[in-house]
Amino acid sequence: MGNNQSASGTASAAAPAAAVAAPTTRQINIDGVDVPFEAPAHFTAQEIDNAIACKYFQDWLGYKEAAIKVTKIHLQNLDMFGPRVGFMKIKVEAKDPQGNPLPGIIFMRGGSVVILPVLDTPKGQHALCIRQGRVPVGEVATWELPAGMLDGDGNFSGVAAKEMKEETGIEMKAGDLIDMTAKAFGSYKTTGGKPFRGVYLTPGGSDDSSG
Repeated sequence: MGNNQSASGTASAAAPAAAVAAPTTRQINIDGVDVPFEAPAHFTAQEIDNAIACKYFQDWLGYKEAAIKVTKIHLQNLDMFGPRVGFMKIKVEAKDPQGNPLPGIIFMRGGSVVILPVLDTPKGQHALCIRQGRVPVGEVATWELPAGMLDGDGNFSGVAAKEMKEETGIEMKAGDLIDMTAKAFGSYKTTGGKPFRGVYLTPGGSDDSSG
């Protein structure tokens, strides 16, 4: 039996490769230049619109320093929380002022607010922590401070009060909270002259900042 024969003696041929649909490309303006925003074919037009309009992405565009030259953006994943974008993953092709490529894989989830509750008791002051199941770190009860993702209007105090009630049962007014980030950094500006947004937890791969 020759190499082109099947066990039954009939000729066999390799199945044709499945055609790969071309990605969808939009043009978005970054620093006065049209930059391609590319999405795999399985994303719908509405999903691409949601990704581009997403507050996390628009905030990133606004805070990105002009010295970082973006040449292309690839949409890789999109997780919706109901009607709004919850998480988004993109790959950015970018260069520094000397023309060297910069790492550009970004997990976008926006900023969050972290609360440090300090309880005054007859035995002194105590910080209040909570425990929650966290699949990313593989723990069923991870110790952490109360925290939550910011809403669309960046209402730090309102989100903090809401998270405190949800995670600890303690009710308080937004006006009773002290913005420690504002106290610590005040009018501090970034190297690009932007207002300080908070501490970046994993700046090598995420826009997640906590204040």
